[in-house]
Amino acid sequence: MTRQTLSDAALARAARAHAGTGNVTLAARIGGQAVGIAAETGSARIFGQLDRLDQALAPATGEDGVAEFRASLDRIVLHPA
Repeated sequence: MTRQTLSDAALARAARAHAGTGNVTLAARIGGQAVGIAAETGSARIFGQLDRLDQALAPATGEDGVAEFRASLDRIVLHPA
């Protein structure tokens, strides 16, 4: 695992931390960035973090950016390029 992949996983963890404090809009925005990185790198570690973030954000689908985050994650997991 490269240093970059580790910092990319930290980005996904930061999104989860924001979700945990109730800042779901910021969590979704950061998570969206991490989805793009996960799509590029294929990192299982980032996908794992994003799966946990998705679960944390599921109850907040109506909040700004959350549905978009979840849809973008679905696109790379269910319909990879």
